[in-house]
Amino acid sequence: MAVILSVTRGPAKGKVFTFTEHDTFIFGRMADCHAAFPDDTQVSRHHFILEACPPKASLRDLGSLNDTYVNGKKWGGRKAGESPAEGAKHKFPVIELNDGDKITVGQTDFAVAIEKDAAQPAVKAGMNHGELSELSPDQLFELVFGAGKNDGGLQVPGYSVEKELGRGGFGAVYQARRKADGAQVAIKVMLSQTDATEEDVLKFQREMDVNSQLTHPNIVRFVESGSHAGAFYFVMALCDGGSLMDLFKKNRGSLTPAQLIPHALKALEGLAFAHSEGFVHRDIKPGNILIHILLNEEVLPIRSRNPGISKPLAAVIDQSVTKKHKDRYQDAGEFLAALKK
Repeated sequence: MAVILSVTRGPAKGKVFTFTEHDTFIFGRMADCHAAFPDDTQVSRHHFILEACPPKASLRDLGSLNDTYVNGKKWGGRKAGESPAEGAKHKFPVIELNDGDKITVGQTDFAVAIEKDAAQPAVKAGMNHGELSELSPDQLFELVFGAGKNDGGLQVPGYSVEKELGRGGFGAVYQARRKADGAQVAIKVMLSQTDATEEDVLKFQREMDVNSQLTHPNIVRFVESGSHAGAFYFVMALCDGGSLMDLFKKNRGSLTPAQLIPHALKALEGLAFAHSEGFVHRDIKPGNILIHILLNEEVLPIRSRNPGISKPLAAVIDQSVTKKHKDRYQDAGEFLAALKK
């Protein structure tokens, strides 16, 4: 299945946009639009937004100067004297598109073609189709005028996404910072750009529900969940030590019993609690056992990394980061006195 927009008139004639999965695109004249038409001077900077979820598609005007037309009928457009930002804050109607429709913006015409596949369709892993109509003017304003400001990456309300931590078959985990207080978190997202089945969607939703109900020191703490811009997500505490698999790789594929047993015990304690609450984890593996803000192994002596450091100085540094707290300097004064010797 696919939604296809072909430019049949205007400076960009011949250009084709094909959507085979759920996606949201902004069309306009500016370079930060997903589909930019800089040579059509009658196209507004941010003209309209299109949501495709094959075989369905819809569009919404973004407060354009010269309006958006579907099959010759005017939809949207800002009032005389309004700025683009003021126009974008109007809640214009969402137009459902059909095969054979014609979209006109400025000097540009689009022909809409919708191809249907008899095979079982993939399910969009995100907002229900038509939720463009549910976006408030302020949310749409943020979406439009914030476009392109996070390197084209993920946007989650209330959080600044910093980097991707890992990716699976139909989802990814990102490190992010909460805007309200600067706290670092992990956000797991079911990506919209995937052929997710109904079973995948239900599995991800169940994972969100289960995480929200389990509170235990050895289970990653749930913060909140939601859906935004075509993707389900849930926010968790950030385990900045990586996973047990990362620890395996760091140790070239092997761990001593002394290294492994503490992690195994903590994992089993968390699993035992989940079992007592009626939940069974069906995907136990090293990559899913996360390590947390805590030292779990001895630090390599500093001179093994930099032989040029003197032995007396190295001894002080090594003691300051030793695994056992009681063996470290107990305050800054002790640390200072040791350095002065």
